[in-house]
Amino acid sequence: MPRKTRTPVDTPPPAAEAPPPAPDAPVEPPAATAPPPVPTPVDFRWTPLAEVKAWDLNPRDNTDAVPKVAASIREFGFVAPIVVWTSRGQIVAGHTRLAALGSILAADPAFVPKGAPAGTPPGFAPVRFHEFDDDASAAAYAVADNRLNEVARWDATKLTAVLASLPAPKLTVTGFDASMLAGLAAPPPPVPPPASSPPSAPPSESAAGPTRDKFASVVHYDIIFDSVEQQEMWYDFLKALKERYSRDGTVAARLLAYIAEHPVKEG
Repeated sequence: MPRKTRTPVDTPPPAAEAPPPAPDAPVEPPAATAPPPVPTPVDFRWTPLAEVKAWDLNPRDNTDAVPKVAASIREFGFVAPIVVWTSRGQIVAGHTRLAALGSILAADPAFVPKGAPAGTPPGFAPVRFHEFDDDASAAAYAVADNRLNEVARWDATKLTAVLASLPAPKLTVTGFDASMLAGLAAPPPPVPPPASSPPSAPPSESAAGPTRDKFASVVHYDIIFDSVEQQEMWYDFLKALKERYSRDGTVAARLLAYIAEHPVKEG
């Protein structure tokens, strides 16, 4: 049998070794790579409103805010979830959003918020379930969720620019209206200089009592607010005074009636 001959195969020459780096050559660090994302377990799901219950000690009176929050939900959807204490089924944050959705459903039982998953039936809301350590922790978070929003202040210049850029339909769901926008854009009233001398004393009171309607002058005060929140609180207070003391025709008369019912206790 003839012997098979092997066909010679050209083998490549061995690769030349890289020269060693110079003694003073900088060593480049390896390229940094972002760590892989760490999944965070979050118990978040759309839940029937019947499965969550309100906190019976909720100290927040949200009656006036419900219509405005309802308008926001209709416009943008149910964006911020309700926070519920997992083991209790109790709402810790989101009572106003819950009441707002309830008011919408009362008028439109088929309403489903914009952005809800396909197939979500009416009467469902996004819920973030969280297990609080105890009652004190849940109560503290509930108060902080509302109070910390009040601590922040508006930048009037930027807020005016943002609100002025919004079309009317969008402006109505921000909680501000055209009159507030005009108030923000208006320059603050000038501060009157201090009086060089105290005002003259009122006439002496007779045995029948003070003759306040005979004063020859009226003292006028300009109120300067540090923030929009202070201004809104003042307007809310005046509104409450008008409802409580409706028979008094002026703000001054209502304030005096309020002070008479709530005398200042001297220390």
